[in-house]
Amino acid sequence: MIKVKVYSDNQLVITCKSISLNPIAFGTAREFTFLGIKTISKQVDFFKQINDPDSSFYGAKLKISVGVHDKFKRWSTFYNAIFNVIDYGICSNLHWDVKCFVSGEEGVEYRQGLIDTFMLWSKKEDVKWNELSANSPLKEDYIYCCFLYSGLSSGLLEKACYKFNMALINEEVDFLYYAGREFVGDRGYFGNSIYTFKDCLLMVFHNKIILNGRRVVFSNVDSISKGEIHTIYLEIKLIFQKFGFIVEELF
Repeated sequence: MIKVKVYSDNQLVITCKSISLNPIAFGTAREFTFLGIKTISKQVDFFKQINDPDSSFYGAKLKISVGVHDKFKRWSTFYNAIFNVIDYGICSNLHWDVKCFVSGEEGVEYRQGLIDTFMLWSKKEDVKWNELSANSPLKEDYIYCCFLYSGLSSGLLEKACYKFNMALINEEVDFLYYAGREFVGDRGYFGNSIYTFKDCLLMVFHNKIILNGRRVVFSNVDSISKGEIHTIYLEIKLIFQKFGFIVEELF
């Protein structure tokens, strides 16, 4: 599903099954581990070059590209960067440790949560959403992975009703996670905010999908506490009603 490509002097030299960032940094440099390595270059034995004690790779610039196949088997790249190498370890098929300064693509941040989510999916596993803490960065990463994997949906799953258990929804991103699953399916994307959620409904509407009369059922409504989630809930209900959904509440 995911692949990391490493280029040296504009030549693809290795591909990797994954990449991992050491979360602890004592300076401005970062440490990465490339995992599941396969050498590509036919002109240069990259393993031999890196592991040669008489050869120096310090100061080298590596172009890193991370991409994924979506559910339609289309390839897309979601991260590009230049790694300015300042230290490195022995390189094998299993792993390669690199310490570097990172020059990422403008406006694009390296997010280990994206890599970790795609790796789980490649092993037919998934995050345990309800065990994630409130405001966990992994929640936003997961929603973005759903966007990269499923893209924007032009339709909805046909169901007798779309169900939301409010006892499981404690913040906006929780609703977006369940909205993706209810309207699109496993790993489905249906917005990364209330505003883009509304845009997704609007796109479905413009695609001539009949929304009027469809049922949305909110259960355990009495579990909603006053405050931010209550305000979000009222906004969500209003959006559904404006698109013609029949909203039912179970207490």
